[in-house]
Amino acid sequence: MMSKCAFYLAMVFVLMAGMSTGQVTLYENDGEGCAQSLLTLDDIDQDGAADLVFNCGDPSYAFRAVSSRTGQILWQISGLPFSACAVQDWDGDGVRDLLIPSILGFVEFYSGATGEQLGHYRGGDSFGRAMVEADDLTGDSYPEILISIPLFDEDRGKVQLLNLANWDRVGFREGDQVGDLFGASVAILDDIDGDGLRDVAVGAPLSDFRAIDGGQVKILSQADLSVIFSISFDVEHAEFGFSLANGPDVDGDGYRDLVIGSRTEFAQVYSSRTAAFLTAIPEAGGATTGLADAVDFDGDGILDFITFSPSVPGAEASGRVISGGTHEVLLEVPGPLSSPQDGKTITVIDWNNNGQPDLAVGFPGGNHLEIVQACELLAESYGQGCPGTGGLVPDLSAGGCPTPSAALTLSLEQGRGAAPGAILATLAGRADLDAFGCKLLVAPPFVLTPFALSGLEGEAGDGSWNLSVPVPWGPTWAGRLVNLQAFVIDIGGPSGVSSSRGLEVMIQ
Repeated sequence: MMSKCAFYLAMVFVLMAGMSTGQVTLYENDGEGCAQSLLTLDDIDQDGAADLVFNCGDPSYAFRAVSSRTGQILWQISGLPFSACAVQDWDGDGVRDLLIPSILGFVEFYSGATGEQLGHYRGGDSFGRAMVEADDLTGDSYPEILISIPLFDEDRGKVQLLNLANWDRVGFREGDQVGDLFGASVAILDDIDGDGLRDVAVGAPLSDFRAIDGGQVKILSQADLSVIFSISFDVEHAEFGFSLANGPDVDGDGYRDLVIGSRTEFAQVYSSRTAAFLTAIPEAGGATTGLADAVDFDGDGILDFITFSPSVPGAEASGRVISGGTHEVLLEVPGPLSSPQDGKTITVIDWNNNGQPDLAVGFPGGNHLEIVQACELLAESYGQGCPGTGGLVPDLSAGGCPTPSAALTLSLEQGRGAAPGAILATLAGRADLDAFGCKLLVAPPFVLTPFALSGLEGEAGDGSWNLSVPVPWGPTWAGRLVNLQAFVIDIGGPSGVSSSRGLEVMIQ
């Protein structure tokens, strides 16, 4: 016999016949000025799922780590208002560690597991405003860190490669002109120049190379930070290069292409090998001030674009996942009114540990953080139900999403008013057996749970029943099939019962 816990899960996952792809909110945080920066870290609390690190504004400018299973704050560090970068596990506790810049021009080094400070480095005003872990250039088995100083030399800007073992500078490059803000954004790309090292993209959103504040992005060899090529924009005040990320391989050359965001224009995609313009992404909804590296959300084998657009007159802020193959919007998370903000406001995490990517979006101007998951309801009705009073067959249906951290509503309609009945649930598959003059469509062993329909007693089709049930957390049930059928005590049916069709549902 299936356990009560198993039946509880099975009941919840019923429901999805005839429903379309949607999304469900898994976590929300409001009112603390949170999420100018979002970062997926490792499993800090050892519950089997990666956890989330984000910063909050008022009152203490705190970075905090939050459990993806419980929402519990695992640690908190005050006084750090900017972005964070995950680096290799330096203290050997099994969790990657963090670099977080401070308002005083330091980069602070913290344990990702405990939030304890491991060290710091003084670099000057705006030091560490953008950071990303690079490759091991020095041969000491430790990756270097690419770190930016966009306010260097009257906002000319500069990026440096630093050895984290001793903070020695391995290389650097300055912006072309005062005021360029070179280093406002950085990204690690594929190995474009074929030297065995991944290469680097650096944004200079206030560059005047082709237009006043039009913006420019330089692609640099990681080996020596020499320029491979530059991409400039010709629209004034676009601030092209405000955000950067790896996208799908749009041109099919075997390399992920470069997605470039701006403050006023649609995100643009350029070939990472040739710098050729490939496509724009108007589906992002406008200016794209936040980007994350592409991830395959819809399982079609093509990486999908991940974008954040701030609010503008007539449009609210939103985070979106856009199909890399069709440009269809797969997920959209609208937020409260929000202004463009520095920092990474969008990332990907498997929040409920079911093996599927979830989208985490921060709206710092609206004090809101939200994590959502796409939800494709996969179910099939099968077999023949058994009519009851008035010749009506009870209709088993549902709403919600079959995924952990969400809730589903199991519903039964068209039953005899005020009649008792039961739901049968099994993991053993389908059946086609005679029972009470009807067909039993779920294979034994199964669990039977009673219910009582509402409605006017004895009235044909007036009986209904529903129940909202939270889906338990965890990966155990992903991909399993649950079969369900409802039976109702009904004197109008064969042998005094009526029954629904069978419903087979895949758990996400």
